[in-house]
Amino acid sequence: MNEDWLRDGQLDHLVDSLHLLAWWLLAIAVEPLVAAQAVTRGLVPPPLGRTLIRLRSVVNGVPAMTRQHAHRCRWAAGLVTALLVSQGVAVAAGPASPRNPAGPGLAPGCGPMGLQSADQRFIVMMIPHHDGAIAMAELALTRARRPQIKALAQQIKASQMAENAQMRRWYRQWYGTDVPAWTWGGMGMGQGMGMGMGMPGMATSLEVLRIVPDFDRAFMEQMIPHHRMGVMMASHAQWNTQHPELRELEAAMVRAQSQEIEQMAQWYRQWYGGSGS
Repeated sequence: MNEDWLRDGQLDHLVDSLHLLAWWLLAIAVEPLVAAQAVTRGLVPPPLGRTLIRLRSVVNGVPAMTRQHAHRCRWAAGLVTALLVSQGVAVAAGPASPRNPAGPGLAPGCGPMGLQSADQRFIVMMIPHHDGAIAMAELALTRARRPQIKALAQQIKASQMAENAQMRRWYRQWYGTDVPAWTWGGMGMGQGMGMGMGMPGMATSLEVLRIVPDFDRAFMEQMIPHHRMGVMMASHAQWNTQHPELRELEAAMVRAQSQEIEQMAQWYRQWYGGSGS
């Protein structure tokens, strides 16, 4: 077996590439709407673009879907979309240059490719994810009917605002700059948007929550998968985290959000039947 590629550091490059692909899977799986954005901006080749649009139309065009089936299908379609978009971006963007390590089409420091540290990637991606939960929680404080939902919303808002503040302090301390705005792979998903709007599909979720008749039900149906994504991100990050204090925070996120998921699932079963996911 020829081991020259191991000595040349290609194995390290492969591992890092797989790690970045995992981040893409986590990032884009939130909402297949990202697929349409990628297609319109020319970030994926036309064949992939047609596939992504079909995936989204299949999920959105089945009238007999129940709430739970729709959520599960969107999750599955999102994962497939993530894989295709990540491959398409690699084809469309081409190799990175010394001036722009993120590659063409990606602003330096605005995507996972432009961040050298796993800790940087986690903080830059988790803060807008937290912002989305905070925005939903703030709506719950005014729209929720049940006091249990309002109490949970206050808990989510307080804990995730504190975690965001801590991560921002660490980022300045470790990297000498403020946390950059996250624009989801240079697709402009976060530009001109308010708090929490940088997450794929977050604006749509908030619009639904503002007008839906049964807010409590819709809130749990949105927050449970949102928390699950946060648990996935924090669990995955612990394998590569360099700072022990950040690893402790990630573990705390997993514990807290897992408990909140179980609490919401219990309420959903009690009030509506089913799991809410």
